[in-house]
Amino acid sequence: MTQHSGDTIPVTLNLAALATAYEQARERFAYYSELAKNGDPVSILSARYLLLGWCEVWDLFNEVGLYVGDVDAVELPPLSEDGGE
Repeated sequence: MTQHSGDTIPVTLNLAALATAYEQARERFAYYSELAKNGDPVSILSARYLLLGWCEVWDLFNEVGLYVGDVDAVELPPLSEDGGE
């Protein structure tokens, strides 16, 4: 049995899977940015759902040096009173 220090986690890195995940993250971020720019209630709501589902993934890629995009730089307008319905 191999001894590991308390601050490391043994991992197997699948570069093909990483490349696919990175490509998907970049595509979703581009779509998020496009929706935010549209400004209509349905697009804004869709952008918010993308943000909820992908924000941590985007941040993780950014932090390890695989830049996806700056979530804080994308201005997401507030939803209208009717919430897009």
